[in-house]
Amino acid sequence: MRIKTAFLRYRTEVVIFTVGAILFLGGLANVVISNRTTPTSDLDLRPDVEGPAALGEIGPGPDEDIGEYVARKKELLANRSAGAGREESFAVVSFDSYRTAGQAESFLAASKLDAHSLHVRVPLPGYSSESISLAEGDVMASVDAYRQETLASLKEELSELEKIIPTVNDGEFRRVYQEDAESRRRAISILEGEAPVVYGVVVRGTHASLSKAGEVAGIRLVDVPDDPGVTPDTHRFRAIVPS
Repeated sequence: MRIKTAFLRYRTEVVIFTVGAILFLGGLANVVISNRTTPTSDLDLRPDVEGPAALGEIGPGPDEDIGEYVARKKELLANRSAGAGREESFAVVSFDSYRTAGQAESFLAASKLDAHSLHVRVPLPGYSSESISLAEGDVMASVDAYRQETLASLKEELSELEKIIPTVNDGEFRRVYQEDAESRRRAISILEGEAPVVYGVVVRGTHASLSKAGEVAGIRLVDVPDDPGVTPDTHRFRAIVPS
């Protein structure tokens, strides 16, 4: 996860900082601010999953209308279910809101779909998504591991920011660091409170079972590839981030 902070231009009085202090603060800031994402925008509603480069992606493109995309993909799955219901395909399921690990696990158990990976995200502006492999199929353990790893990273970054802030005299520059610190405090509070962080899951099943899963309340889309032979080994399956 990465937060790209828009650093404000130094005012005239910042010249009083020594070159050594500027280099120190700038270098430390780069370390602290690594691991977050872009500011909030309408693109936050689009899929955003970090991972290795792939040959292609399954999910709406940056310039594609999400509503039209959802309608087109629902029609595609309905046609596949009617004409080739027993054939199998990978798909990415987008929930209409964030879910707890238990809720995601219950959906998978009820749908009887094979789970490949989860899409998770700290549900705050500016935090990017991550894909969690479910190689062993343990949803609860996988989400807990993500939560603990992310908490450790956030707490370390917060600690560094709290060391930096008292040394910054420029008001505007100091405000940027304070906002970053507050963002991390909020994220830590959310993760420690075990708030819902799962918003999608990559699955495999027959077209008939995938279509049935798409009819479950709270499911925004079961997105099957245009090419039913596509797999997560060649493409990134990207769920739609809840608004």
